Amino acid sequence: MIENKTRVPTDSLKYIYNKEYDILDVFIERVSPSFAEENYYGIYTYYDRKTGEVIGFSIMDYKKRDKEFIKEYLPFNIDFKYIDENIVS
Repeated sequence: MIENKTRVPTDSLKYIYNKEYDILDVFIERVSPSFAEENYYGIYTYYDRKTGEVIGFSIMDYKKRDKEFIKEYLPFNIDFKYIDENIVS
């Protein structure tokens, strides 16, 4: 569980959804060289290699996830309703 979440303006997020594999990637503005850590089964947080700052995350099997449960494991808050209506659909 992530205790200190990064504050991120919603309009600076980039969403990438892979329908074939049901993977949601969320990045802050740009993707840069990074490394990942698995916070919870199938939930990965990406960190900038140079600065160590959070730059995004991935959720495997996105549609099958309990959104209320997994939000505890994400590095910043996101609007699941917006994602489901505008990105995934």
